[in-house]
Amino acid sequence: MSKVDFSDPLFFLNVIGMHPFKNDRVSKLRRAFSLTVYAITIFSGVMELGFNSEGLETYARASESMVPQTQLVVKMVVLIVHRRQIGQLLKDSGRFWALDVFGSQYKDSFSRVHHFLKRFFLLYKTMIIFTCLQFLAVKIVFKIKKPVCISYGESEGLEAPYEQMYLILHISITLVSINVINGFDGLFFYFIGHILSELQMVKVAFGNYNIGTPWNERTRFRMTAKHHSRVLEFVQHFNSVFSVVLLVQHMSCLFGICFGLFLMSKDGLPPDVDRASKYIPYIVSFILQTFTFCFGGHILTDWSLEIPQEIFYNDWAKDYDYENRLGRVISIKRGQKAAKLTLGDFGALDLESFKLVMQKAFSFFTFINTMIAEVN
Repeated sequence: MSKVDFSDPLFFLNVIGMHPFKNDRVSKLRRAFSLTVYAITIFSGVMELGFNSEGLETYARASESMVPQTQLVVKMVVLIVHRRQIGQLLKDSGRFWALDVFGSQYKDSFSRVHHFLKRFFLLYKTMIIFTCLQFLAVKIVFKIKKPVCISYGESEGLEAPYEQMYLILHISITLVSINVINGFDGLFFYFIGHILSELQMVKVAFGNYNIGTPWNERTRFRMTAKHHSRVLEFVQHFNSVFSVVLLVQHMSCLFGICFGLFLMSKDGLPPDVDRASKYIPYIVSFILQTFTFCFGGHILTDWSLEIPQEIFYNDWAKDYDYENRLGRVISIKRGQKAAKLTLGDFGALDLESFKLVMQKAFSFFTFINTMIAEVN
């Protein structure tokens, strides 16, 4: 029985031509369209920022465009540059143990991670789609002539036919953004779920549990130790592909939360209805996005550190366990180095890093608020 069906995130990547296993003509055309839309958007945005810059406040308003675009550009670059590595990760995940490898008595337990993962990703992609479409709705409802993706808070200066042209650009960039975020982030979450189930199975295999396999004690330990090593190598490969994105996402979310708080409270508290409806989903999305990534990294580290404890508290009085004590000590030593994801090798992806982001965001928000107050 397969463990993870990657069809959901791969569907989104296929729409924009970035499916790691497809490089046909249609995929190339979709990819070219997505990259062209982003190139035009970034160029137009930089021009707008240059022509409408009125100091620090303009750059604060620019954050609602710059932060998401920074994340998306990095994700697109990784999807293109590391296309083969991502494809290899998908192939390697298919060679992991099946959920029913130890019989039906453990199958339901190992499946819980993936049942939760599917429900979570459904909620996550709904939030992302709502947030992206919300920026499109803001333009239509409040009749902003310039699209949010390039306007940086400025709404004057466009007349027909440029307004219609930019509306098409805004719709295009919104649809591309939905697919990039859901595709890339979906791969990340599904890989995490895959790793967690493997760590859970390794823990059971190392412990004093009756498992439904024909393995004797020697074969069981050898197979488990080998699989444990394979999982740890998979985590290292996975981290080498995603670590830079995780760093950029952390930094951009930090600025996004900070400037979002500033823009919402700019005219005083409580904020106006239009500001609250625009920036509260913006801020909440960044906070939830950061938390989910950090929580995934945190639980991965915690579960990996449970494996050496399981080996240590095994029944050492058994003949084979005592005779093979050196192998068990080596496995304990290997497991004591936690499997973890990093933020570009600058720090670990865990709940402590989420706490740090929230602290720095509110501190930076206070600093920016004070600076603008003094300027005015």
